[in-house]
Amino acid sequence: MIEAQENRARPRIGAAAAPARLSAGPVKADPAPLRPARYSEGMETADFSRLVVLVPDRDVDEAAFARKIWSLLGRRRVSILFVTLVSNSDYGPGAQRRLATLAAITRDVFYQIETRVVYRQSWIKALAGILQPGDLVACHAAQRSGSFPNKGAPLADLILTRASAPVYVFTGLYPEPIQPRPTRILRQIAFWGILAGIIAGSFVFEADIDHLATGWINSLLFIFVFVVEILFIWLWNFLRI
Repeated sequence: MIEAQENRARPRIGAAAAPARLSAGPVKADPAPLRPARYSEGMETADFSRLVVLVPDRDVDEAAFARKIWSLLGRRRVSILFVTLVSNSDYGPGAQRRLATLAAITRDVFYQIETRVVYRQSWIKALAGILQPGDLVACHAAQRSGSFPNKGAPLADLILTRASAPVYVFTGLYPEPIQPRPTRILRQIAFWGILAGIIAGSFVFEADIDHLATGWINSLLFIFVFVVEILFIWLWNFLRI
């Protein structure tokens, strides 16, 4: 009887041990949205988890740009997103190279860096799909909106009022103002409109030549107007925007 009780008390070989209960650790909370506010260079900003840097689609000294970002971040352990807005695919490769250079120069053990090229005409619409709680937007003071109805308005003001996000405004590096490049459709309209104007103007001059001269002078003037027309067409095609 005693032996039977001892057998019941002895644990069976190979039996799985009961899993130990683990105490629940602290759960990392999502970053809280920041209140819209405008910060200038040298001002202390609210704590943020990610810096969204709006990079104009223009040539720039990337090292000087990176120093602007370092002066804001210090030793904060945050994420950085470099974003460029391009109106069409013609500018995409150049924008990608610029962002890659900026990311390589800015890279540090304290920062997690990402880049993104957005194909849109409006910064505000682009930010609607980018911004997250805890983001701080950084943009240049010379950046302007390129879309209606706010065309030409300071981008920093629109970020505050339309995107309801805090914005850090820096200066230098670029001439003022900085507007998005024209779209491909607008470029085509401008090109063919001016080309049509050149051709129409040459027809007007040719029509007036018949009333101004006759004989060989008339023929010489026709040749001169024709050569000038071809020259203007070639020059406009060479300088095509």
